[in-house]
Amino acid sequence: MVFRFLVQRYIYHLHHNPWPTNIITTGVTISIGDFIAQYVIEGRSFEKYDIKRTAHFAVVGCCLAAPSLLIWYRTLDKIVKGKTILATAKKIILDQALYSPYILATFFVSIDALNHKSLYQIQERFKKDYINTQINAYKFWPIAQTLNFCFVPSVYRILFLRGMAIIWNSYLSWSIHRRNFKGVNTTKNVLLEKEQKRPNGLMLTQLTLDKNKH
Repeated sequence: MVFRFLVQRYIYHLHHNPWPTNIITTGVTISIGDFIAQYVIEGRSFEKYDIKRTAHFAVVGCCLAAPSLLIWYRTLDKIVKGKTILATAKKIILDQALYSPYILATFFVSIDALNHKSLYQIQERFKKDYINTQINAYKFWPIAQTLNFCFVPSVYRILFLRGMAIIWNSYLSWSIHRRNFKGVNTTKNVLLEKEQKRPNGLMLTQLTLDKNKH
């Protein structure tokens, strides 16, 4: 009973105060998603938890994702009218074809920019990770939306999508930050990767690293 009341109040604010409600909700779900990515997926301890990373993720979500998402859905409702199965299918297709690639690219570029990456680094990481992440988005969201419209009662659909957003944001955060987490872009690892391909590579790498210390 209490849960249903809270859901109804949330939906009420979504309709009557859409901007602050969507921005706050996006900030919360994105922060939870990044926490899961760091603590569960990456196995970080609380001592090594990167709060700055969560803040960057939340800033992009609140300032770029939430406003654009609200505008996009309002535009989508004007383009495709009605709530039939066919209309819903059209909305899902348009959403995945047009908005999904845009918002994913926004996250990739914005997070790297906030982390002070160079234009070259942003472009290289984008080439390596964007397509694969977008393919996984196509695997995830159409299924989530189909389950939502087919099996979830209408009063809980928005809440269901928020839950799915937490799952997706966990993966998205890991996908965006995984190379930094593994350290593959550090000078030391680049040297190791290059030198290990040569005979006595480890010895050469160690000598190079020792020289750079002096």
